[in-house]
Amino acid sequence: MTAQSMLLIATGCLGLGFGLLVPTLNSVAGLLNPSKVDTMLLSLNALLGVGTTLAPVFIALFTAIGSWVGLPLSLVVLLILLSLFSLPLNSQEKKAHSRACHCHPARFWSSPLLLSCMASSKR
Repeated sequence: MTAQSMLLIATGCLGLGFGLLVPTLNSVAGLLNPSKVDTMLLSLNALLGVGTTLAPVFIALFTAIGSWVGLPLSLVVLLILLSLFSLPLNSQEKKAHSRACHCHPARFWSSPLLLSCMASSKR
């Protein structure tokens, strides 16, 4: 198998995964706040567009620096910051719904942990 065919297969798998992910995210975003479905979908698609646009910029930046490990580590840091940012939101929800538990499952934390372990072991 040549490098070009492997690249084409990988690109096809990436497109298939993204194509299956977006409709699922659209339906979940609509379920999160049924009274503001249009706003949720617009925000989700805007964030997907920003992420898709900025990804090559960050890859070029970390490649130019010579430290590709910084990319997954920066994603882990951003995920932790996002989780810390959402803690006050969860506490407000807990006050409103005292019996509901909005904890992140163990699978949520396993992904960034595995990414950081993989990034640090590839040096």
